[in-house]
Amino acid sequence: MVADHSEELVARVSDRLSTVLSEIESYCDELGRSYPTLVAVSKTRPVEYIAAAYDSGHRDFGENYAQELVRKVRQLDLPVRWHFIGHLQRRNVPAVSSVADVVHAVDSTRVLDRLKRVGYSSLVMIQVNISEELSKSGVPPEEVGDLVRHGRDIGLDVRGLMTIGAVTWTEGEQFEAFGRVARMVSDLSLDYLSAGMSGDWRSAVRAGSTHVRIGTAIFGSRE
Repeated sequence: MVADHSEELVARVSDRLSTVLSEIESYCDELGRSYPTLVAVSKTRPVEYIAAAYDSGHRDFGENYAQELVRKVRQLDLPVRWHFIGHLQRRNVPAVSSVADVVHAVDSTRVLDRLKRVGYSSLVMIQVNISEELSKSGVPPEEVGDLVRHGRDIGLDVRGLMTIGAVTWTEGEQFEAFGRVARMVSDLSLDYLSAGMSGDWRSAVRAGSTHVRIGTAIFGSRE
């Protein structure tokens, strides 16, 4: 475990984390709904930042890159929940499946089949390209049901959907799009919706998101 991190860093991360959690909880209280899981997105951050957040009581961390995830898990050796939130490529399935507690962004039957072959038994979410942008991963909305059913048929624990909003959307457009994915979650008898980042988490939470993914507001701007 990495223990060499300054009191100043712990205090800074702790303050930011507390602010983000307070904002989310206050907003949820206004809406009269339960609190979502806050996934602290730690991609490209030194492991000292994760250790600082851990010392502040946080336990859910998200990584976008397979090798970075594996390296940090081994360096830290902390009892936390690791969320792989990046696009999962088939060649990275063995590495990711060996350490991830939740995989948020599966978008093909080939990746589902590979997860099954390597014996992955933890939570899987299917990524929906709700904005239908060519630059984003994920399956079109009309293909989500088939992919969910395939994952279930082969025995994977597929219980949620994940999506990413477009940066150009207005708040109303965010809420409408996230609401569409939330309805898919309900229609497919799923449990989880991973949606919402620093710029659109309020719209996602209002639509029913169970997992929000926030990095900069907790760890500061990336160098």
